[in-house]
Amino acid sequence: MAGGAVVQRASPWWVHPARLLAIVVLPIAIVVCLYTADVINHNRANYSAPVFFNAYYAALFLGGLLILTVFALVGARGNSGAPSVSFGNGALDFLFIACLTAYAIWFGPMLASAPEVLLGAITAESGAVYDVRELSTRLPGITTLTQFGVAYVCIYAIRKFVNGERLPRRFDVFLAIIMGAAIFRALVNSERIALVEVAIPLLVILCKGAQLTGARPLRIFRQTLPLLILGASPVFFTLFEYNRSWINHYQYEYDSLLEFALERFGLYYITSVNNFCGFLDHSAWPTFTGEWSLLWLYRFPLIGPALADLVGADSGAAFETFLKEYATDEFNNPTGILIVYHDWGVFGGVLFLAAYGLFAGLAYRAFEQSRGLLQYIYPIVFYSFFEILRIGYLYDGRSIAAVIGLGIAYVGWGKRAKMRRHTATARLALP
Repeated sequence: MAGGAVVQRASPWWVHPARLLAIVVLPIAIVVCLYTADVINHNRANYSAPVFFNAYYAALFLGGLLILTVFALVGARGNSGAPSVSFGNGALDFLFIACLTAYAIWFGPMLASAPEVLLGAITAESGAVYDVRELSTRLPGITTLTQFGVAYVCIYAIRKFVNGERLPRRFDVFLAIIMGAAIFRALVNSERIALVEVAIPLLVILCKGAQLTGARPLRIFRQTLPLLILGASPVFFTLFEYNRSWINHYQYEYDSLLEFALERFGLYYITSVNNFCGFLDHSAWPTFTGEWSLLWLYRFPLIGPALADLVGADSGAAFETFLKEYATDEFNNPTGILIVYHDWGVFGGVLFLAAYGLFAGLAYRAFEQSRGLLQYIYPIVFYSFFEILRIGYLYDGRSIAAVIGLGIAYVGWGKRAKMRRHTATARLALP
């Protein structure tokens, strides 16, 4: 049931994709460029590789981010012509049931037959997380439905915090279960992203609502959230890396857990850039297969293997071979910027990133004005920018599965509604 009239508020400055990219992401990228060679040559994490990163790749890397920023700014201007879109309660019920069923299929058999393995992973028993990965029942296309939890968060939070709807109490319980399942997955499967990809969209939507506009500490939190996330990232990283690699190996290589966390956290970003620069050096590109920028399509059940066979796709396997020969396969993330050049070349990569930025701007505009289906997708797009220096989250099956969940929910329970009257004008352009 809907609540009373809701005042549409402008989001904090950092929710704008161009501002986030220019003020938060781009400075981090510059730091990565400046310190790549030094960190590679003087790290204690057993990462040994030549410094492949050079001025040419720096131009592609930083230039790609600038293209994203400019076109996100362009896409965000103006007014959205999309109708207002709302969801019935059945959408949330469906997404929750699908998500929880997928988790039950994935971890249920192990919970019944080998609960001590899961307990060992939770209590940081050495090697337990690797046992979980080996024993868990992962079925592509089925367990992928856990990503419907991200779609649930987007619909739930917009309805409750932005539109001011009074939702049935069960949906609050469903959210707690989804968050708990994400924490469980992050712990036992060493998959931090499972928690972050639901937490950040939830926080973005919460900051658009009125809940954090009261007391001064809440207002400060609302305006500085990305900086707080960056500051807390090494701590968060340490919490979930402890039972994965610290107790298994690196406690014997470092003088302290803090030193390990800071260096390894930075290495994830630096190695993602350096490794892919090396792969560009040692492979023929562009391939025009879209193996990296359309990775979700290659992971799609039935369609993906057939497509890979049709076009002769092998870049993923070639990258793994490259890492084993020239770098370290423990650090295997490909940056979300340079991979588009491998797929489409420099000119095609620029066009791809421009389209990405334009789409992000359009989605932000819909989110800010509470119009259309894109408003529910934007929190996912926003999160992709937090990850873009390390991976191409928006090109991955994780994000696409969440979008598919939103699409199914819209077909089944979505409806176009009359637009609420805005009493505040959304700030869409940079000053």
